Amino acid sequence: MLFGIGTDIIDVERLTKPFKKKGVQRLFTDKELDYIWVNGSGSSAFMKAAGNYAAKEAVVKAFGTGFVGMNPCDIEVLRHESGAPYVRLYRGAKKFAKENNITRIMVSISNLKDYAIAISVIENDPVEDEDTEA
Repeated sequence: MLFGIGTDIIDVERLTKPFKKKGVQRLFTDKELDYIWVNGSGSSAFMKAAGNYAAKEAVVKAFGTGFVGMNPCDIEVLRHESGAPYVRLYRGAKKFAKENNITRIMVSISNLKDYAIAISVIENDPVEDEDTEA
């Protein structure tokens, strides 16, 4: 069953400041940083970072919570061998997903020269109320 849909667009320039101040550890996991810097530097790395961060924002918007009860590193955006993005949840995000019976999180990321956009579609398996009659 559909739980939520979220979208986010981010100006790639917005992500350069955390990288320059070494504040990226609060936004990205080590695995994400490895992906961001593999075969990329400068603007291509910032483009990857912007795409990942937009995906995190899209996920929390689909949750309907924002980052309340979780932080950006609780949502990890990685890539399959095909290049398709996927999400792993940790700590607060994982707890939220479990409490809401979330079964699937799908994300899509697109990039332009100055912007990255992401969409997230989340499905869950709702718990049926025993008192509800069909």
